[in-house]
Amino acid sequence: MTKSERPFGVATFAIIGFFLILEVVYAFLLPRVMDEFTTTHDVYRVSHLLPYREFRPPKTVLAYYVELPPMLLFRGNWSAMTGIKVELALLWAAALALAATVLRRDLEERAVVAALAVTVIMSTFAERATEVRVDPVAALFGLTSLLALIRRRPGLAGVLCAA
Repeated sequence: MTKSERPFGVATFAIIGFFLILEVVYAFLLPRVMDEFTTTHDVYRVSHLLPYREFRPPKTVLAYYVELPPMLLFRGNWSAMTGIKVELALLWAAALALAATVLRRDLEERAVVAALAVTVIMSTFAERATEVRVDPVAALFGLTSLLALIRRRPGLAGVLCAA
């Protein structure tokens, strides 16, 4: 990292670190909502049954497979739900870091850092980014699709958007 890149990297790292800490605290302390129990059950069914043949999932199944590793790793529904929340926090942290890096090429660094900071402290994003639902995963693919479109890669943007 060069001397000119250091402030941007430090600020981005600090903001994303704050976001991760906040999301892990939320994962353990915020109450669960009914949709999270339903989605966790659907993730469980994806791990044991063949979608569209043995059961009808309410949404497309890619997000369920993204949320599946913690379900297989942890025993018990509550621990699995918490694991999924932490996994989503890690995925969002990586996506936000990617977004900051990509947007830095086209925008002023201070604007990117300010936008990142505002995004992670916005209550609707911070509270819902790690809900155990398919929507956060779809939003991750939407963000990466938008980044690909900004970088003038329409084919990749289409594939990511379709996911």
